[in-house]
Amino acid sequence: MLRSARISIILGLIIIVAVVTGVIVFKNHPTSITVGVLLPLTGPDSVDSQELLNWMNKRFNQSGGIDGTPVELVYKDTAGADVRDLAQELLNDPSIHIVIGPQKSSELHAIAQLFFDKKKLLISPMATAGDIFRAYGKKDFVWRTCQSDIAQVRAILDELAKRKVTSVSLIYPPDSYGSTFFQWTGFFCTELGIDLVNTVGCSKSADLNKVLDEALAGEPEYIISASSAQESVELVRLLHARPTKSKLFFTDATETNYMVKELGPDSIGVELMSPAADPGSGFESNYFNSFGYYPYDMAASTCDAYLLAVYTEARQKSQAGIASLLHHEPIEESFKKIINGAGTKIKWNEPERAVTLIMKGDLPDVEGASGPLEFDRDFGVDPIESFYSLNRVEQRAGVLDFFTIRRFSSSESRGIGRLDEKASAASTRASLKLLQPVPTGWKYLPTADRKNLRAVIISASSGWENYRHQADTLAVYQLLRENGVDDKDIILFSVDDVPWMPQNTPRGDMHNKIDGANLRKNAIIDYSGYSVSPENIRQVLLGRKTQATPIVLDSNENSNLLIYMVGHGMPRAVNFSDGEQINDADLAGIIDEMHAAKKYRQMLLIVEACNGESMSMQLETPGVLFLTGSSRIESSFAVNYDPKISQWLSDEFTTQAIKAMKEPNTNLEQLYVACYTHVAGSHVMMANSAQFGDLRTEVSQFTTP
Repeated sequence: MLRSARISIILGLIIIVAVVTGVIVFKNHPTSITVGVLLPLTGPDSVDSQELLNWMNKRFNQSGGIDGTPVELVYKDTAGADVRDLAQELLNDPSIHIVIGPQKSSELHAIAQLFFDKKKLLISPMATAGDIFRAYGKKDFVWRTCQSDIAQVRAILDELAKRKVTSVSLIYPPDSYGSTFFQWTGFFCTELGIDLVNTVGCSKSADLNKVLDEALAGEPEYIISASSAQESVELVRLLHARPTKSKLFFTDATETNYMVKELGPDSIGVELMSPAADPGSGFESNYFNSFGYYPYDMAASTCDAYLLAVYTEARQKSQAGIASLLHHEPIEESFKKIINGAGTKIKWNEPERAVTLIMKGDLPDVEGASGPLEFDRDFGVDPIESFYSLNRVEQRAGVLDFFTIRRFSSSESRGIGRLDEKASAASTRASLKLLQPVPTGWKYLPTADRKNLRAVIISASSGWENYRHQADTLAVYQLLRENGVDDKDIILFSVDDVPWMPQNTPRGDMHNKIDGANLRKNAIIDYSGYSVSPENIRQVLLGRKTQATPIVLDSNENSNLLIYMVGHGMPRAVNFSDGEQINDADLAGIIDEMHAAKKYRQMLLIVEACNGESMSMQLETPGVLFLTGSSRIESSFAVNYDPKISQWLSDEFTTQAIKAMKEPNTNLEQLYVACYTHVAGSHVMMANSAQFGDLRTEVSQFTTP
């Protein structure tokens, strides 16, 4: 004890001497505070971001900077460069704790783990892919000042719904930008009662005539196109030459002068939705007065990324001092305190007032040019409100250009889908009004007693990018084993290539959540590799032993049967890794044969796939309850992203289903409702329920011996 006391006294004296003599230089005495910027400054993807940031920074430093210390911006031009190398250069600079950027969603995915490793902040003003929210939610180091394009999808479809539109098609590029429109259009169409007639991928090499033919099939009232400006020009020309009443509606990707220059008067009437500043902020007029032209789409969110970086650095500086030697507030905690500030309201053009308050230890309620700087309460990453403008090409005073018609807020007040308080658009879940009613008049009741349980678990996918599908099957398998189901009563189909791939560390392990248990351990896979095929599945389910299927389903009229299948879905089919499919007719036919052969008493059939409901379109077999995570026009979403291996570890519907199955005394109706209410971005669907029987049957009847 005496020795410890002496050490404490000595350390205290050293600190006092060091402070007095200036040996220790606190963080509030640097010559400047440095913020990194990782954006395209040249080339075709560049906008006026550098001019905007310099404008903001000059004004801020002229007003005194952060307690007298100026802010310095260190730029790295991502045009034609390796974004990882540039990010690493910024991260290696000990004076840089916050980086603004990057522009593209693919770039953000490429560098996110670097920021987690260094525990530094990345604030993107422009990366809008929907999966960024799901991938980096609750991880604290990746943020963005723009909402994802999920909010744009909602704004577009809300506008079309107000026009009483009942049918649309979608044209989208197969990249990180287009994927959000592909994944979420079906969800919001379902919410709004709009029929999504066709979804058509359009790569840069695609024949636009064929793309338009596919989109026009069924004569949708509108075709929503997320194509580039060049492709959009050609689509307008092609549509004008067609005898159709269908109209085009574009996303923000089209809003460039290229459209007007190329089409001239033929561009009049072209419409699109694009991000905009908060109309009440005065940002656009302030920008125009300074530059002589209106800001680019993401200028407001770029402004806000700068503000949050400055405010966070001010918070860090306000906490510096002797106390910081004992406890230094982490940069991510400073950021969260800034965005959760509830004090004096501060506008975007008053950063010096905000910094003055922050330096006093206050936490003002800061607002940005794009709207309130409030973020998703549970996940972080995304702001909860943003604005979109509906723009139309018109000729005014001899000028032909895109002009703003109306503005849209994408906050939770939109009322499309279900959002908790202070949740971003990416958290939207299905409306309770669309929850399917539970039938009261059952058309089937089992006559035989339940004497045993059998299960068939199927992953249709192979390849590293399908990690989650194989992990899902193993998670269902392990659930049954934990519940005491004997392995001989479970038949497991999985290509089983992912555990042994060089990208997988440690080799042979599989997880459905980060740092979770190894699901592959002790799992007995009955059919792997090329033996995972539609034909072998058919023979196994029908109990037909062949040279290719030595292990088959041993069940009878006393057997409750759980069938779980996961894979990539498309309308009315699930794809297998070898190019084969099981379609809705195949599935219904197999189950009809099983019923005729008395292969089950009751069956719970769970399909995890996009367009999952479409797999039940021909299912009318007695005693079967079909559950799936998505409607016939929707995607099914992945969850639990592991940035260390750049893979999704599970699918959300499966994750929620397993969670509900583990709850004691849960019945099938409760299983459906629990999945429906917790899954975001899709409508969990139930089919053939009237043919099944009493949905008050406990789930344990299908998960325990």
